[in-house]
Amino acid sequence: MLGKFFKPKWQHADASVRVKSLASLAGDSMELIKIAQSDPDSDVRMEAITRLHHIPTLVQMGHTAGSIGERARQRVIGLAATDHRHDHLLTEVFAWLQNPALLRSIARDSMRGVKLRHQAIAKLDDQELLFSIASNDTSKEIQYSAAAQIHDLAQLQALEKLHGKNNKRLRQLLKEREDIVQHQHKQQADIDALCAEAETLGNTQRWAQEKTRVKVLEQRWQKISKTANQTQQQRFQQALTDFQQRLQTWETEHTQQQQLQAQQAAEQARLAAEAQQQAEAAAQAQQERLEQEQQREAAARKNRQQQQAQSGSRRFLTPSPHTTLRAASAQGGSSAVGITALDPLILERH
Repeated sequence: MLGKFFKPKWQHADASVRVKSLASLAGDSMELIKIAQSDPDSDVRMEAITRLHHIPTLVQMGHTAGSIGERARQRVIGLAATDHRHDHLLTEVFAWLQNPALLRSIARDSMRGVKLRHQAIAKLDDQELLFSIASNDTSKEIQYSAAAQIHDLAQLQALEKLHGKNNKRLRQLLKEREDIVQHQHKQQADIDALCAEAETLGNTQRWAQEKTRVKVLEQRWQKISKTANQTQQQRFQQALTDFQQRLQTWETEHTQQQQLQAQQAAEQARLAAEAQQQAEAAAQAQQERLEQEQQREAAARKNRQQQQAQSGSRRFLTPSPHTTLRAASAQGGSSAVGITALDPLILERH
């Protein structure tokens, strides 16, 4: 009966009284858990969460929205640094635990859960801390986990000497890293060689072949350029720029030379055509002179033939000198004197 009249202060109707009573409750008591979960006053619940040490309850409440859930998540973060009993739960809400100091604390603490430590180590970028953990921790899994985050090959080689005899995964990790480094060195050498080859573009002056070669070099560059550093990127691009400028200069000069050759060819063709025309005109004139000469010769032959024909007609009509002489002789000697006096032309014909 008396219990109905004497309730504990954390059940008091006045919220301010309930808040003050929270100090008397243990951090993991059922009463404090109940208040944090279901008190009708949000301020009382917020204060109860602040005092609560029971991580399972806080994780459950942290999944809720609003200020209650936010306060519960913050309380989990605050307790995670020292409470080792519920590391398996903390792995489920590891996304809440992004405080750098908290992650370093969990990573180096050998008393923490292995899975939680793996998660914390994976978030670290402190190379000295990672090397310290890999060197000093007794867990082979943690040694490997920390070593996997180390970038420096010399540190990995030191760890392999320290733990490699008893840690097969650590030996394998070193071998893989050495292979990667060797591959990277080869890639860098290939990139430098490609840059050097690009810098020879145009040296042969075989521009048609060089235009094909630059395309091949660009295709090769696309395959390896992702691993090229800024200096190499600039070197290759500068080589291409220099080549394009030289190519453009050659193409301009080549075009001008072709135009000049075309003009010269056209002029030569014109001169050849004129010479041909002159030769044809001379040949035609020569042909005309020859024809005229042939015509004159033909006319001369015709004229001689006509003269000969006329001359023959006159001989037929004129008495023969022999007949004249015989007649004169018959008439007497006085006629002989007359014969001597004949026209010499007549005598000459006969």
